[in-house]
Amino acid sequence: MVKHSRTDVLVIGGSGAALRAALEAKKHVDEVLVVSKGVVGKSGCFAVSEGYYDAPFGHVDAKDNPEAYFKDIVIGGAYINNQKLVEALVSEASQRMLDLVGYGVNFMKTDDRFHQIRVGGHTYPRVCLLSPLKPKCGVTLTKTLAEKARRESVKLLENIMVTTILTKGKSAVGAMGFNRKDGEFQVFSSKTTVLATGGTGRLYMHTNNPVGVTGDGYAMAMHAGAELVDMEFVQFYPTMSLSPTPGFLVLPSVFPDGAELLNSLGEKFMFKYDPEKGHLSTRDKMSRAILLEVMGGRGVGGGVYLNYATMPREVIEKTHRSDLNLFLNNRVDIRKTPIVVSPAPHFCMGGVRINERCETSLQNLYAAGEVAGGVHGANRIPGNAYTESQVFGARAGRYAGEKATFTTFEEPDKSQVEQQIEGVKAFRKHDGQTPSEVIRELRAVMWNYVGVVRNGEGLRKALLELNRIRSEVLPKVKAENPEELVSAVELSNMLDVGQAVAESALLRTETRGAHYRTDCPNENDKRWLKNIVISLKNGKLLKETTPTVATRIKIQ
Repeated sequence: MVKHSRTDVLVIGGSGAALRAALEAKKHVDEVLVVSKGVVGKSGCFAVSEGYYDAPFGHVDAKDNPEAYFKDIVIGGAYINNQKLVEALVSEASQRMLDLVGYGVNFMKTDDRFHQIRVGGHTYPRVCLLSPLKPKCGVTLTKTLAEKARRESVKLLENIMVTTILTKGKSAVGAMGFNRKDGEFQVFSSKTTVLATGGTGRLYMHTNNPVGVTGDGYAMAMHAGAELVDMEFVQFYPTMSLSPTPGFLVLPSVFPDGAELLNSLGEKFMFKYDPEKGHLSTRDKMSRAILLEVMGGRGVGGGVYLNYATMPREVIEKTHRSDLNLFLNNRVDIRKTPIVVSPAPHFCMGGVRINERCETSLQNLYAAGEVAGGVHGANRIPGNAYTESQVFGARAGRYAGEKATFTTFEEPDKSQVEQQIEGVKAFRKHDGQTPSEVIRELRAVMWNYVGVVRNGEGLRKALLELNRIRSEVLPKVKAENPEELVSAVELSNMLDVGQAVAESALLRTETRGAHYRTDCPNENDKRWLKNIVISLKNGKLLKETTPTVATRIKIQ
């Protein structure tokens, strides 16, 4: 049995960008439906995030302004950002944060001014902090957005694995998927659709991204006919703890307060890789530096030391109390003893190619948040994930809502629906490995060959392995219940996204931002000051290069 429903605007996703899009769309149309793979407001990366939001209020340093913010983003992105998107971000960042405050989200303040800190990649103190700031406090933001959406009569549908964006001609006409509890298939007809499914951190081992962040939106968009851009740029968060508490992200605010990275020889190695900024360097450079120290035999248990003890004791006990308590619970006193950290896959700068209206190359399909590409270029500066989600979530919702007011429903083709249902059901008939077994193998391939440090030989090995898994293993993967069906679809999506990342990384024969190739260790502006666009035609992955969109800052 297949369940059918209609809505003016369909939003796929359940976290920050999706909920902001839904709220904005509801101002223009009567019916807005949010469909989420997990629990709305409690799943995705926001639910485990650490509460940073970039906004150029200038409350700590009056010299900060949108122009300075723009410059930091483009420099941090190694000059291949879509600068029209950056203009939108910097001009609307502060107002979108004030919207959150109006919804009931609290940010740290001193008197009537926001408390702002400076971290790597920012010229001025610009990062606003959720209050209270504590591990995984980002869920307070998404829960507030979800409550606001319910008050505004936005319909929220949870635990639905969306598998396909339905199309007619060159337009999106809705989506379909199945209930991950009972396996019932559902078809959603819509006038416009907003894709806000987040990133793909689970494509790699050792990630801090939660279960379910598997790149579904990238794969669905590509199969529906939309273009992807900048997929080679995957940001690794430099300081995820390996011990004593595996998986904890140490925030970049520890470095302005005096923390240091040390190799096994006790050397402050960051100044070797970034003599000017040292520990205030950007995430791409810090991740690369840590991995190169490990590869050079100067690592510690697969990572390096992070030493809090160089901070004033009172700063640790007051500003970084949550870190102190966390590690004390594991019998390590960071006031005396360093911890071991290593880079972890954190954020994908690439994604579905959009314009300033969040329109994709497929009519009536919009994208916002981490699933969209172009804003951050080759590297994202800290705090911009929150800001991007709210600025472009609101934009996507606005333009999708406006478009829906003069768009009529197009019924999905029955043949397309039936084909997708049969494709999912086929996993129940197979007798091979379970999806989880194959996913572990896939994540190891990506970690070993398409990680922080890359080269042509390794990338070609990765593509051979991905093709082998797709052609020999995936057709036999078995799924005996709805949850295994979810994993099987995720595996298929991860293979598509992994190929897009590896193909783009192989094509870009230079080092830029988060993309580091040992066989091409330098930036090559003459050849590579451009973006790589990926599309799928007749089942074949196509690649082309396009000039960067530069409106204010250009490299001569």
